[in-house]
Amino acid sequence: MRRKSLPTLLNIWRDTPTIASNIAAWRIFDAYPAQTAPFPADLHPTLAQALGTQGIDALYTHQATTWEYVHAGRHPVIVTGTASGKTLCYNLPILHTLLANPQTRALYLFPTKALAYDQVNQLTIINEQLSNLPPHTSHPLSPIPISTYDGDTPASARPAIRTQARLILSNPDMLHTAILPHHTKWADFFKHLRFVVIDEMHVYRGVFGSHVANALRRLKRIARFYQEHTSKKTDKQSSLSNYQSPITNYQSSNLQFILTSATIANPTELAERLIEEPVTLVNNDGAARGPKHFLLYNPPIINPELGLRRSALQESIRLSQELLHHNVQTIIFARARRTVEIILNYLREQAAAPPSETNDKVENQNKRFVHKLSTPDSHNQPPNADSSDSNNNLSSAPLLPRSPAPPPPRSPTPPPPHSPAPSIRAYRSGYLPRHRREIEQGLREGHVRTVVATSALELGIDIGGMGAAVLAGYPGSIAGTWQQAGRAGRQSEASLAILIASANPLDQFLAHHPDYFFDRSPEQALINPDNLLILLQHLRCAAFELPFQNGDNFGRVEAEQTAEFLQFLRDSGELHQSGSKYFWMADRYPATDVSLRSASPDRVRLQIDEGDDNWSAIGEVDVASAPWMVHPQAVYLHQGQAFIVETLDLDQLVACLRPTGADYYTEPKRDTSVQLVEQISQTQVYGGTKSHGEMVVTTQVVGYRMVQSGLFHSNKLTN
Repeated sequence: MRRKSLPTLLNIWRDTPTIASNIAAWRIFDAYPAQTAPFPADLHPTLAQALGTQGIDALYTHQATTWEYVHAGRHPVIVTGTASGKTLCYNLPILHTLLANPQTRALYLFPTKALAYDQVNQLTIINEQLSNLPPHTSHPLSPIPISTYDGDTPASARPAIRTQARLILSNPDMLHTAILPHHTKWADFFKHLRFVVIDEMHVYRGVFGSHVANALRRLKRIARFYQEHTSKKTDKQSSLSNYQSPITNYQSSNLQFILTSATIANPTELAERLIEEPVTLVNNDGAARGPKHFLLYNPPIINPELGLRRSALQESIRLSQELLHHNVQTIIFARARRTVEIILNYLREQAAAPPSETNDKVENQNKRFVHKLSTPDSHNQPPNADSSDSNNNLSSAPLLPRSPAPPPPRSPTPPPPHSPAPSIRAYRSGYLPRHRREIEQGLREGHVRTVVATSALELGIDIGGMGAAVLAGYPGSIAGTWQQAGRAGRQSEASLAILIASANPLDQFLAHHPDYFFDRSPEQALINPDNLLILLQHLRCAAFELPFQNGDNFGRVEAEQTAEFLQFLRDSGELHQSGSKYFWMADRYPATDVSLRSASPDRVRLQIDEGDDNWSAIGEVDVASAPWMVHPQAVYLHQGQAFIVETLDLDQLVACLRPTGADYYTEPKRDTSVQLVEQISQTQVYGGTKSHGEMVVTTQVVGYRMVQSGLFHSNKLTN
């Protein structure tokens, strides 16, 4: 294929009336050079040498600023652009201290396993470089023990990790259920724990963030317990090195937090609410940036009488094809998992078809679609590819019973879903970890040229330097839009972000008022750790971990108020008071009853029969979603392939599927009822009333529709 480029394509779009006329706004953000600072004079020499082997001979200004703040004992919160080197901001001072002080421990917390996996790969590379370099004359080095500790960690490996690893990469859920309740097994780690990194801090908002803030209260409480009972040792007593680190002058009872975040309106406030310590903002982004083109694109009107526009899904496919044709590595963000699979299917089909055949197919679909819309008795509704997985624009379609006509005949088994043409892939929750790692590696190495993803790739996983980000519909927030748009662009190369408006009124508002979007500040991230229900849950967990004593605070919850809560738990029989102390008395293990994300941790495994009673797992879904995503007779889309669900066993957490050549997928119909149990209080507010009480929300899958696959969704009815 002849090499082309993004600037070439942008010039073509400017001169193409069918595209240029649909661009509601075209903003160009200027490039700017890197702002650098030299390595700190006291940086461990071997670490400086290892960075040099990676071609790093200076720091960005925000990295140097973070070093200074960590040196001063502050808690920095780093808010800079994507791909700006935030990882080195915390790796540099932490690795420096780990090399200088063999007793120091560090804990990295990531919101997802994928981020932890990504980071451990980078740390392993640095570790190998440190081990292979000629050691500094006065202090020989050995590799720093680094390990992940999450739900995928084998049970046989966990004891060695707890006692030997000096840098642990984990997530808040594992901290909550597996580390803090078993802190006695981690005694040496907590005794020497110095650094806690909280990456992608902006994810911790709402209920999830409120839970995480309380888990951090428990972490600080346990660390203080072990460190206050440990004799203080100075770095001069280290038996392995006489090299003195300026970042080791700290009180042993204190932890030092380093936080990173995408752009939000209140990073300092959120960070202080999470860790309950004063923080220092680092936002002097010194990374180089190439020019960035940001387009707001409103699809063309295809039916002037009805005012109907072409769908965002169609335009996403069309524009992404052109990006692929011009060899621009592209990430396409879709709002629903099913939309991801539909886009993937069409990109692959059209990439394989001759251009003339593809154009004829799309043109014929356009004509058929407009004809159906103009037919009075048509069941079809205006296209809206960005609706949720459970409810789309087909509300007028008749329901099918849960046990419809027999499934379509078996078709020849297609290739496995994880071995398609490698240049176009999909990425979303539900894929097995090994498949996600394979896709991430393909993006980094450039083998994967186009990836269709949900917000699962919104976070800072290293996927290389994408040339373009296509947003198929407004993500729902300004902060989320900038985060997705920021996945494109690295160093000095030009990049593109294009937000394609759907038929949603909010999308159309932004398309007609682009200044509102570009001039608007990102949203705030808010949490309430002192919410009574959440707070009581974590007080139970904390009491199980360590007894409370009269006069104890719980984070910023004052001793007097904490005592009231402890007495309530005592009266309920969960705590026992002996003298001035409160001990956990209930039989159950409290952390297992508390989900930080308000969702079940259980997953339903999706299996296909490969013959001879040999079953292979292709993915997974959470238990709450299983009844409507993989109910019997459902057609489930995975990596562009359709599978029909034969059985669903919620007791064994297994769904059995088989490949099918069906040209439709299923759309569940769910009925939800809300019942007021008790109204506790009611307050008058501007324009209405605000009530507080208990409700019961019941959701039931009552049927499903069979929807024909295609750029223009139409109902497929059966007898």
